[in-house]
Amino acid sequence: MGTNSYGKCRLDIISTGAIEMKILKLSFLICVLMLTAHGAGAHQAETTKFDWGGRSIPEFTPPKDAVLIDTPGTLDKEGAYYFLTKDIVADQTAFQITKGNITLDLGGHTVIYNAGPSKDKCYGVHVKPFASHATIKNGYVIQGQGKSKESPAIFFQGDVAHPLSHQDIHHLIIRTNGTLCAGILGTNAKGFLDSQIHQNYIENFSQVDPDPSVGDGTGGDCIIISAKSVGGFKISENVLAAGHRGIHMVNAAPGDKKPARSEIKGNLIQHSFREGYRNSFGIYMDKIHNTDVRGNQIVTDNGRGIILDGFNIFWDEKEGSRGNSVYDNIIDVEFSRLSR
Repeated sequence: MGTNSYGKCRLDIISTGAIEMKILKLSFLICVLMLTAHGAGAHQAETTKFDWGGRSIPEFTPPKDAVLIDTPGTLDKEGAYYFLTKDIVADQTAFQITKGNITLDLGGHTVIYNAGPSKDKCYGVHVKPFASHATIKNGYVIQGQGKSKESPAIFFQGDVAHPLSHQDIHHLIIRTNGTLCAGILGTNAKGFLDSQIHQNYIENFSQVDPDPSVGDGTGGDCIIISAKSVGGFKISENVLAAGHRGIHMVNAAPGDKKPARSEIKGNLIQHSFREGYRNSFGIYMDKIHNTDVRGNQIVTDNGRGIILDGFNIFWDEKEGSRGNSVYDNIIDVEFSRLSR
């Protein structure tokens, strides 16, 4: 099953009184209210900043050569820096990125996608094959009342012929509410090499699929990456709330080359078990290699902490998980003072 190392971990199981529970719920309610208050009708100044939980989004000043945009659409100018100048609402998908080296700077504005009903999957930002070196940053991406199934806020769609790499997603506030909707999803990709997901706040209120055969809860993840050859990725300093799982890495084989070590570090994860689903973990690593998991805090009342799973449940492969280390994490299964 491979060789992994486990360093110093701290597991706290602490009873919580009613007062502490109310304070905890209030702290997360404040985050929800921040998202609600910054709705589609709000207008940000050209240069501004905001913060949540002590974390801040940098000031928004576009470079001189930025392409200014104020409507949903396809971003297809290779190497361009796109800068959103106002809040937008899209009935279905808001943005598609189809070329490489594109930056989408939301400028502190709100993108509401899937605002209307749709039988098709919808995305806040859809990064398509060929579109490596994409950067998405600085704003809100919120799923609207359409609540379409399997419609994550950010979707990276690579394929075997056109693997994605060097993606950078940061300083976003994301909320999803449809059935089986992840916050950030990277899938069908041969590579997610040297990519970063950092300093985001993600709330996942994904609904349970009424189909009883769908029981793993994949859509209830705040972040899920299903991709071979993912070395050198970093998932760090994110606040992940309300999901069935916080971070889910699956089928992350090391590939033909020997990529750099990966890191999952410094994340605060508050997750809740979804009735009818399985495997509610703060960090779920399924067939993953050469990754350091350290300095994370996981808070849950009815879920679990961290798992290294060596048996791949999707492809019936028994390659195992190798070369990983797990240390200096705090796991609190009673919603205690550690969550504040």
